[in-house]
Amino acid sequence: AYEAYNTAVNIAHEAGDMQRYGQTLIGMGELATNPSDSEKHAWKIVDIARDLNDQHLEARGVLILSNAFIRKNDYDKANDALSIALDLAKVSGDRLLESIVLGQQGLILVRNERTFQQGLEQQLTALNVARGMEAIFHEFMRLHTIAMSALSAQDPAEARNYFDQMLALSQDVAHKPYEMYALGMLGHLHEANNKPDIAISYYGQAADLARAVMNPQYEARYLYAIGTVYLSTQDFDLGRDYYNQAKDIY
Repeated sequence: AYEAYNTAVNIAHEAGDMQRYGQTLIGMGELATNPSDSEKHAWKIVDIARDLNDQHLEARGVLILSNAFIRKNDYDKANDALSIALDLAKVSGDRLLESIVLGQQGLILVRNERTFQQGLEQQLTALNVARGMEAIFHEFMRLHTIAMSALSAQDPAEARNYFDQMLALSQDVAHKPYEMYALGMLGHLHEANNKPDIAISYYGQAADLARAVMNPQYEARYLYAIGTVYLSTQDFDLGRDYYNQAKDIY
């Protein structure tokens, strides 16, 4: 996908289509594995958007910039960027984009005990907007961040509630990669709660789905996780077997 965006960026630039150039840079910024690369693409998008006086495009660029800062653990810069992105999203009239920015702000707020509840409420607002607009990807990802926020607050029951909703959503829309990821998170939750048999069951289902959708990286990850659970129960032969299966894939 990144290579396809790169090709599109080059074609748009050669054609002098700055609007399309900025839009395709968004894809590169979102997919870049290195946050510094995301930041570089984001600044290009912002510069293009300001030249075009396109506040919606600028908001998208600033959102990518803020996410790059979050990945670098620079939360003060990320929060400043999100405030700018929120103002731009409101002016552009894009309710979904506005809710995405609110949700990302919520991720930063839940890191502080004093602002945890406010951050959770912002994420719930973003979730409700995504549901109302049937934006499945954003609904799934917001369910994930809320569940992780609950885990950080040491509330496994609430986390389980949102992981279960992730699983139900993925099955409702018949999206196997989403289902795989939700099963893996449920495995992680039960492993953390010292329920090895349940954890192994979820990890095993996730590994089977990873194999079905031809995602060897995640298949190996879940096989390794099963090995780790068996290791914790001192079932060394089975643990070694799953570690070897993961090693062979890697």
